[in-house]
Parts: sequence; C-alpha cells; structure tokens
Amino acid sequence: MYIGWAPLPPGVPFVAGVGVRHTAFSIPASHWVFVDGNYFLDTSLHLHVYPYERNRTIIRYTVHKTNIYVRNNRVVNEGVSIDRVRRITKKQISKYELKDINKAEVRRIKAGQLEVYRPKIRKSETAKPKTVVRKDEAKARISGGRTVIRKTDKKVSAAEREKNLRDAQEREIRILERSQQREKKELEQKLETERKTARTSAVKKRVERDHKEKVIQLQKSHTEEKTNIKKRHEEEKKKVVKKKKDDKKKAEKKTVKKKIEK
Repeated sequence: MYIGWAPLPPGVPFVAGVGVRHTAFSIPASHWVFVDGNYFLDTSLHLHVYPYERNRTIIRYTVHKTNIYVRNNRVVNEGVSIDRVRRITKKQISKYELKDINKAEVRRIKAGQLEVYRPKIRKSETAKPKTVVRKDEAKARISGGRTVIRKTDKKVSAAEREKNLRDAQEREIRILERSQQREKKELEQKLETERKTARTSAVKKRVERDHKEKVIQLQKSHTEEKTNIKKRHEEEKKKVVKKKKDDKKKAEKKTVKKKIEK
C-alpha cells in the first residue's frame, strides 16, 4: 500500500462544513511524496521516499483521502485513519494532546501531552515584511523537484559530496525497481483471482484481454520512469562535477593571492 501527501497550494478555498473545494486546485505529480505504507512510521522516513518519477503511476493506484474539516472551532486534517496505519505498520500509535506553553526553550512530553510553544502575537494593520520578493524572482528561486542531498551548514568535501550523491541515487534506483516489481506481481495476482472467479469462457477472455492492456500500460509507465530518473541523475552528477571544478578554481585563486601577498 502506498501512502502519500502533498502541500495544499496557497489560496485553496476551505469552507467550514464543506471542506476543501477539490475542483479549485491541482497539485503537480512531482509535489507529492509517497512511501510504502509499511515504513510510514519509520524514524528515517526520508530513506524510503519513492523517486518522484514514480508519482504519476502511483497516483493511478491510490485513492484520494484528503479530509479537512472543522471540529470545535479547530481545523482538523485527517487522511488515512490511525487504525489503518496501525494495521499496515504493525506498530502502536500513541495519542498526545497539544498543550500551549509560553516559553520557547521548554518542550516536554509527559502524561499523554506534548508541550508546544505558542507565542502571543500582536496584530498590526500597518506591519510590513522586512523584504519583498517579486513573483518572477520567487519562481526562479524555487527548485523544480526534491533535492536528493540535504543542505547543511557543514562544509562537505568534493569526495564526500560525490559519495553522498552516489549513495542517494543508488537507493532511489533500488526503491524504484523494488516497487515496480511489486506492481507487476500484484497485477499477476489480480489476474489469477479474476480468472478463478470468471464464470464463463467469455468473461475469462475479457479478463485476460484487460490484463494484457494493463501490462502494456504498466511496462510503458515503468520504462518512462527509468528514463526520467536516469536523466535527472545525470543532471545531478553534472552539478556535483561543476561544483567540484568551481571549488578547485577558488582554491587555486586563494593560493595565487597568498603568493602575491608574500
């Protein structure tokens, strides 16, 4: 089973008693994050995220479960039920109540409560943001897809950067191939089940014909996914190589500058 989530776009209308107006927005396939349901509660969830090249195929296999509503003047965001997640992951899920506190540095979990800092905000009609970015500038800064390697303040050597990228890409390929194999297997299992329940030879032929079409479509999707992820991986490698060359040039310039100063 796949479990996925995506951010709601800005400006999506939400009406109390009605919920989110589904026809008013469209979330691009690349903005979704999907994982195998078995790993949904894993503390290292990022290691199990499917490459976004898989998303279009996965979306066809999943059911939309967005469920946002108002209860006691609070917006509640529910998707896959807790009981369903518990059954899939075979793990117990603890329930905690959020408790507001006024100290940012204190945060504790105790007696079924999670303490969360909630500052008192003074509203001002004349307040203005410190900086304003034009729409075209904002779009230029936004990446077209998820970043494979986490950005940190720590300086990373060129060799380490290449290794991190290689490990991340190999992990993505493993996840992609494993999930594709599972889809093929599930399709074959579905065929066997429908064959057994077919009451007539005509129904059996129709089942086999439909299965053949689904296999062709699935193979086409899988080939497209592999082509796209290979293309993205090549682009990522080019960026790492370019970064390596740029760092080398900077180091050479610093060396020359030091010699001149001496």
